[in-house]
Amino acid sequence: MRNDSRSAWRYRGLGLLGLMLASACGSAAEEGDAPNEGSDEEPGSLGGAGLPLTSASFLFAHPLQGSSYRRECNFNTTRCFVTGKYHSGIDESAAAGLAIRAANFGERTLVVNNGSSDHGLGNVVTIRHLLQDGTYLWWLNAHMSSHHPLNARPDGSVAVTTGTKLGEVGGTGGGEAHHWGNHLHAEAKLGNVLRNPCGSRTYYGYLPSNAENFCYRNPDSYIGSRGVMIPEFNLSERDAWGDYDVLYGVASAPIYTRLRLVAATESFSKLLVGGRAGFSDEIVDFPAGRDATGTVTYTAMRTFSAGDYTFFAAVQAPDASWRAGYRVIFSVLPSANDFIRDNDMAATYFERGGLGLARGDGYGYGAYMAVGGSGAWGRWYTRKAGSYGVYVYVGGAGNGSVRYKIFPTGAGTEPLFSDPIDLTRNRYSWVPLRVRGATSWSFATNGYVGLSTEEGSAATIYTFDAVKFIRR
Repeated sequence: MRNDSRSAWRYRGLGLLGLMLASACGSAAEEGDAPNEGSDEEPGSLGGAGLPLTSASFLFAHPLQGSSYRRECNFNTTRCFVTGKYHSGIDESAAAGLAIRAANFGERTLVVNNGSSDHGLGNVVTIRHLLQDGTYLWWLNAHMSSHHPLNARPDGSVAVTTGTKLGEVGGTGGGEAHHWGNHLHAEAKLGNVLRNPCGSRTYYGYLPSNAENFCYRNPDSYIGSRGVMIPEFNLSERDAWGDYDVLYGVASAPIYTRLRLVAATESFSKLLVGGRAGFSDEIVDFPAGRDATGTVTYTAMRTFSAGDYTFFAAVQAPDASWRAGYRVIFSVLPSANDFIRDNDMAATYFERGGLGLARGDGYGYGAYMAVGGSGAWGRWYTRKAGSYGVYVYVGGAGNGSVRYKIFPTGAGTEPLFSDPIDLTRNRYSWVPLRVRGATSWSFATNGYVGLSTEEGSAATIYTFDAVKFIRR
C-alpha cells in the first residue's frame, strides 16, 4: 500500500497562503486509485432536500441516504464480529449494490482497492472534511463492492458534495469479493490512514480499548448534528445571511463573505476565506482574518475583476499549518446587467422535477445529476427581459452529449434546441449555447433555458448546474 501525497511544490514561493493551498489540494491515493472517468449516477427520491440551501444543508448526512439499512454494530461496542474488542466504526447491513454517498462536502483523500493489503476492509474511500470547529475529520467507507469513478478538478483534487456517489454496498475484504456479508463499515477518524490514526500499535477495525483513545470518533455524533465550514456570500452588508443564495458577483462591486467558527477548542491564529483565480495558483484571498477561538463569525469584503474563482474556508492551526475546506466555484461577471441562475437557488429562478439524491461537484455548491431517460428536468429562468448570450456550466460528473432547450418567451412556445454540448470534453468550464450560428436571444421576463433527460440514453449522465446570462 502506498501513500502518494499530492505535490505541494506547485505552491512554492506563494508564502503562507501557498502553504494553505497545498494543504487544500493535498490528497493521498492508494495504489490502484480508480481512474478519474465518467459515472453512472441513478435517480432517486429527493429525500426532503429543499431550495434554497440553508446552514442545515451542510450538516452530515448518513452515507446510505434515503435507503433501507439495518444497524448491525455500533461504535465502540465489544459485541461485534470480534467479541471483546472495541469496534472502530458503525456497521449497516444493506442490499448489495446500494449507493454509498458522501456524508458532506469535502475532498477525496484516500482510495484503497480490495486486495492483500486492504487489512480486511476491502474497497475503501475516505473523504476529508473541514468541520465548523476548525478541525479536520476523515470519513472512511469500507467493504464497497466497487469504487465509483470520480473526475478530478483541473488542479488534480477530487471534490465531493453531500450525496456524491462514492461506491456501492458489498462485502469485500482481504482480496475477496464476498469475504463479509453485504454491509457498510463507516469510520469517523482524525487521520487520513486505513489504520488507527494514533496509538503505539497498529489496528484495523477493532481496538484493545476505547476506540476514542486511538483517534476514532462516533459517526452517529456527526450525522444530523455537526457541519462543515463553508463560505457564504452576499452583495451588500445589509443583506441577510443564512440562505446561501448569492452565487455570483459583479466586477469592481463589493463581495461580502462570512464564515462561522463554532465551539472551537483550539485557538487559531487566523480564520479567513482564501481563494484562487479559477484553478490556477494565483492568490486572490479576502482580507486576512483574525485570531479566533470558541464561536466566532468572520466577515470580510473586497472587490474582484471579472473571471472565475474558487473560494474556501481556511484556518491556521496552533502549529502554523493551514486547514482548508471545500472550494466553492464562484464567478464574477462583467456588469450588473449579467446574472447566473443556479440549481441551488429558489424556485423563482430554478425549477426541477425527477431529480433524486444524486449530486456531484460543480458550480457553487454542486450540481444535481440524472441518467438519460430518467424523466428528470430543470428550468433556469431569466426573470429579467433583455437580449442575452447564454452559457452553461459543465461540472465534473457529466458525460456524453446533451442539447439544451431555449424558450425566449416562456412556456407554451416552440423551443430552440441548442447545438450539442459535449459534457465529457468540457468539464469544469462555461460553454456558450449556440443554435445554428445564433449566440444570443431576446428573452421575456418568463423566458428560460431548460434541460431534460428524455432524449438521452442510460449511458448519458446529465448535470443540472448553473446557467449564465450575459447582456448583449
